[in-house]
This record gives sequence, structure tokens and C-alpha cells, in this order.
Amino acid sequence: MMTPKPITVSVIVPNFNHAPYLEQRLDSIFNQTFQDFEVIILDDASQDGSQALLQAYANHPKVSHVVINTVNSGSVYKQWSKGIGLAQGTFIWIAESDDYADPYFLEHTVAALNAQDALGMVFTDTCKVNAQGDELGLVSESKRIYKDLVAASNLIDAHNATKYLLNKMIIVNASSALFRKSLLTTIDMNVLELFKNTGDVFTYLHMALHGDILFVNKPLNYMRLHGSNTTKKGKQSGAIYKDKLRLLHYYIPYFKGLPSSQADVLRFYYNNFFFSLDFKLQDSVRQNLIALHDMGFIDDTAYAQTRRLMGTYSFVTHRGRPAFLRNYFKRVLKQTLAIN
Repeated sequence: MMTPKPITVSVIVPNFNHAPYLEQRLDSIFNQTFQDFEVIILDDASQDGSQALLQAYANHPKVSHVVINTVNSGSVYKQWSKGIGLAQGTFIWIAESDDYADPYFLEHTVAALNAQDALGMVFTDTCKVNAQGDELGLVSESKRIYKDLVAASNLIDAHNATKYLLNKMIIVNASSALFRKSLLTTIDMNVLELFKNTGDVFTYLHMALHGDILFVNKPLNYMRLHGSNTTKKGKQSGAIYKDKLRLLHYYIPYFKGLPSSQADVLRFYYNNFFFSLDFKLQDSVRQNLIALHDMGFIDDTAYAQTRRLMGTYSFVTHRGRPAFLRNYFKRVLKQTLAIN
């Protein structure tokens, strides 16, 4: 009996209420020039007709699984974890259900990963499109930091991970990435499943700290911008700040031995400090502050001053928060943490 040939790519399509975009999403996968892949379709209890549409693909020769949740999981990253657990491929592409891809996406990204064993992940340039599919420009054209990355041989690794993935986020769309499964599966999936907004950042940081990430400088991914925006909802509810504090607390020990990371780590903490306090996340803000002190990112004086600032700001918040006071607190914290 012949042993089945290993699958090169597992394509995970997590969907929730994206019925209008599913046909284009799936067609853009099935029409790839590189054809050695399986497709894993996951629906998180959609209520817009998605399920009937997806079930129609159950017998497609490329589709290995169609899993329909009867109850919403509450987090797309639980769907990521489920899909990764089902994946049989050497590489994993998490193809978000409202995006679509250039026919050459897999051909170029698979070739890049095959060419360099040290790479844990690659990502391509992304073209932004609106709900109707009209092109709105390349992400690389709107973010100056891409010029720095190109100058750095297009590589993100442990030494510059905080610059590109924490202080700034250069990978704006998960659909643009192809992962090496052997490294992706070393992530703590129990932690990943806790995230609602920034599990992608959690994942990218893990890949950069334990391998290399290469930017494939070709616009092979199309990211759709439309009204249902998870990040916007996360900011309005405060959930995104809870996620960011969890992310930072998890990775502070990893950043300790990387002197180039100190300024980026402190700026990330500063950028989320007041928003987190506004959403009553004092305990998480305090836990991160303790970790920053214990790991040597700040000294005793900065620690004590920041603790006092937390208490004063929280007290003032109960009595209203005039703009000039907010700006004053920001200046004090910036000086305390020695942020340029």
C-alpha cells in the first residue's frame, strides 16, 4: 500500500458572517497556480446564510474539513487553534474569509519558505480594497516603516521584532502570511485562545522570536475594509487594551535579553497606559509595571513614580478628565519612562 504524499499547504478559512465575500475568497484559493493544498473551512455560528454556502463546498476535492459551530466561540483565535489542530500541511495559510488573494500567492510564498529553512513565516505586501472590491492602494505605500524593512534585507527576527511587530505593526492582515507549521505549533494555544483582538500579534512575535520572518515584496494579498471591523469594536469596548496588556506581560521575559527592545517595549506600555486605566484595567497595568521593573526595563524611581501616577490619574478620572490634565499626565509619564 502506497503512503499518501504529504500535503504542502493547509489553508484555514475561518468565517463569521462574511457570506457576501465567501465565493471570491474561496475562488481565489482554488485558483492558485500552486495546487498542492487542502482547505479547512470553519464557521463560527454565522447567521447570514454563510453556512449553507459553505456546506456546498463539503465535497470539493480540495476541501478536507467543513466544521460548523452551533454556538459562537467568542474568538477567531479559537478557530485558528482548531484549524491548526486539523492541518496536515507542512505550511499553514490562515485565509480570512473577507479577503482574497492573487493567483500567485502560494507559488511565491511556498518558494520563499522552501528556499530558507531558518524562515518560520513569510508575508507579502497587501492591497487594500473596499467592500465592493475597489482598490485603495498598497499598505507598503502608506507605511514608511516598510522602507526600513526593505533596507534590513526584508527580514524580521528577534533583534528587530519589537520595532516591526510591537511599537509599529507592519503585518496588517493575517491573510498575507504563510507559516511553517513546525514552528507555528510551538505556540501556547491555550494562551492564543484567550485573545479577541491581538492574537495575530501574539503569533507573529512568537514566530520572530523563535525563527525569522521574510517580507515577500509583492502585492499578492487583498485586504477588504468594510463596516464590520473587529479592531474598532475592540477599542470601543476596551477589549483590545486588555489583549495588549496580556500580550506585553507574556513577552516581557523574552524581551529582557534584547537591549534593542527596551525603548519599543516602554513606548508600547506608554501608548496603552491611559486607555487601559480608562477601561478600569488597573490590575493589568500594575502587573505589567511590576514585570517591567523586575526584568530591569525601569529602575526603582521610575517604578515608584509610575505607581503614584496611576493612583492620581485614577482619582482624577472619577472627577472628570479635562484635556489639559490628560496631556499633563502623558507628559509626566513620558518623562518618567524616558521615552523620546
